[in-house]
Amino acid sequence: MTGDTARSPASAPILVAFATRFGSTQEIAEAVGATLRERGTAVEVRRAQDVAAIAPYRAVVVGSPVHRGHLLPEVVELVTRHRAELERVPVALFCCHISQPPQPERDRYLDDIRGLVHPVAEGFFPGRFDRRGAALLIPKVLSWLVPPIDRRNWSKIREWARDVAPLLITEDGSR
Repeated sequence: MTGDTARSPASAPILVAFATRFGSTQEIAEAVGATLRERGTAVEVRRAQDVAAIAPYRAVVVGSPVHRGHLLPEVVELVTRHRAELERVPVALFCCHISQPPQPERDRYLDDIRGLVHPVAEGFFPGRFDRRGAALLIPKVLSWLVPPIDRRNWSKIREWARDVAPLLITEDGSR
């Protein structure tokens, strides 16, 4: 971004960075971004691997699906690479998984990055599962027998984003 050094922290955008395999988490990230925009704040929604720097942003939301109990590597790499920068801005984390296990197990989903940042909020959302996802887990022939499942609750996702907004949006851009 050109000219970002002159931008005041209060006018800097919020970054919603995400990783996705089949598009479900991208759709959640876009809904979070749209909800944050309703507060009159600029928001950029970008794939984690496309984020070059955190400095242009006043706050960051990071989202990933959970595959085999872990976040996608792109998100872990983003947080690891920009750890020092993420210490200077408010950070919120979210993840999605087709099942929503009991809280202690669910909380472990973010362990891959939770030790690297100090999030102001965490969100856990049910996700979407379809034949493409099933093909990763079971033989492809059997995956075609799996019906599509979409457990995303859009009103809860937007509610979480509305609740997180004041934690991310400070008048002076400070943490």
